[in-house]
Amino acid sequence: MAREKCLDAFLTEPPLPLVALVGSRGQHNIITSSFATSEENQHVRYLSLDEDTQILDHAPSIADDNANVVLKRDWLHKHMHVAAAIAALWFTWEADGSRSATILRQIETFRQRCRPSCKIVLVLVQRSGLTGNLPPLTAPAKEDERLGALRKQADLDSRHVLTLVQVEADGEAARFDEASVKRVERSLLELALIYYKDESRNNKKARQLAGKSAPPHLVARHHFKRAYFSEVRRDAASASKHWLACAIALRDVLRLIVSPPTEKQRSSVRLHEVKRVAEFVNRKTTLGAFAGMRAAEACDTFRRHIRQFRPLAHAGACTLSAAALAAAGHVHWSWFCKQYRAFARLLESNAATGGASGGSSLAVVRFGTSGAHPQYAECGYYYQVAASCALERRRCAVRLTAALDSGTAAPAASAVLSLPVNLDVDGDTPDVIAAELG
Repeated sequence: MAREKCLDAFLTEPPLPLVALVGSRGQHNIITSSFATSEENQHVRYLSLDEDTQILDHAPSIADDNANVVLKRDWLHKHMHVAAAIAALWFTWEADGSRSATILRQIETFRQRCRPSCKIVLVLVQRSGLTGNLPPLTAPAKEDERLGALRKQADLDSRHVLTLVQVEADGEAARFDEASVKRVERSLLELALIYYKDESRNNKKARQLAGKSAPPHLVARHHFKRAYFSEVRRDAASASKHWLACAIALRDVLRLIVSPPTEKQRSSVRLHEVKRVAEFVNRKTTLGAFAGMRAAEACDTFRRHIRQFRPLAHAGACTLSAAALAAAGHVHWSWFCKQYRAFARLLESNAATGGASGGSSLAVVRFGTSGAHPQYAECGYYYQVAASCALERRRCAVRLTAALDSGTAAPAASAVLSLPVNLDVDGDTPDVIAAELG
């Protein structure tokens, strides 16, 4: 599966602010190196680009291409690796201000090429020939008259003009003042976090989604984006809130796919698209619960996720051939096997790191007051169900092969279509457990 379609790879990548460093690439290592990373809990993902780069060029998306999807195919890749929050333009600053015209032209060029919300930041490298203490060159850029004039002509905020001091000692290679490097890095981080906060609040579709008539897949998309931007800002509470809202909206999408009030209200979003996004959202929700030492909540969240999709092998007409039903069942049980195996590994990892009761077994954790079975606390249970799903997938493959070889419409024996569809069930019963264990 292509990277932009499968979201698994983005689960292992931390969501970080994205900053593009443009021009003077030979000097970018002073920021991107570990020496410059001084923050303990916040880091930045940098793009080191040439002045003639086209990566930052903005290309508006066509609305029709994303009308029937919950999340645009390349949205996560775009915001993790392409759509920079900050475009930091690097220039060498001469004391006489002779490069002002060139700098102004470049700023205007990138304003026209970059996304409208992208913030333009000017990083000016000043040279100092002193070997002793650094004088006023380390002061903020606004104190220099020529820099102030440049900033006003470029229509930049004072926070968007940063200076790096390059020390040129006799007989030594050029180096940069450590204080100015840390100041630039800290400013880029702060500006990037402000960008993501504004991007989350100033979403153009927020007002549309406030109405009750908004399609649920657009509501889910809106909360997905806000949750991601909250994670970038390390706002766990806001991220958890919007991941939960996204999951609720996805449940509404399922209702319109499986049993809409009228055929006209049936959602045009495909079932596999809902599964693709729901899998990612569930993993984020369970990871957040484990990180907050809420193992019982994580298991309950996963159980609800499974119950929503258990009976849904396909959402089309029921007049399908035996081969089509077997193929749908094969995909269905493959996806379920993946869900159980991934959660089992997550549960096992959490238990190994002492995620429950200071390192004790998760079996001692009480899972609510509904009388849930204690095996839900053990990763072995989920591995066993994953194995049962793999066996059912194999049976579907056998039926598919037989149907294709015979070329006849043999009776369809697919257990995945015989289970009742109930998206609101929260409790587990012995017959449900038996169905899971095969």
